[in-house]
Amino acid sequence: MDTARTASAEHARLEAEFGALNWDDVERKGRSGRVGLTEARIAKALGVEAGTIDNLAWYLWRRSFSDERDHRAGQDANAQKRGRITRELKSELSIALEKVSRGDD
Repeated sequence: MDTARTASAEHARLEAEFGALNWDDVERKGRSGRVGLTEARIAKALGVEAGTIDNLAWYLWRRSFSDERDHRAGQDANAQKRGRITRELKSELSIALEKVSRGDD
């Protein structure tokens, strides 16, 4: 399997799925109120504040980043699976942040 092609296709799918992201909507509809170590680490890696991750995660998934990771990974997930899901979610947030910062409508 061509990993680069798969990643590119996934990137395109996510951009289409997120559609138009408006930062005002993200801030207004965001905030799970759960900003923990995971959210802080993701924020640092993406170069934004933890509150931004909280707002965007809530806007996209109606859950905190950690809650969405745990939901997708499953109840009995090991650390390796949670790590893989964390990287997938981080990629989704990165794409969403690009769309918001570019002001795509």
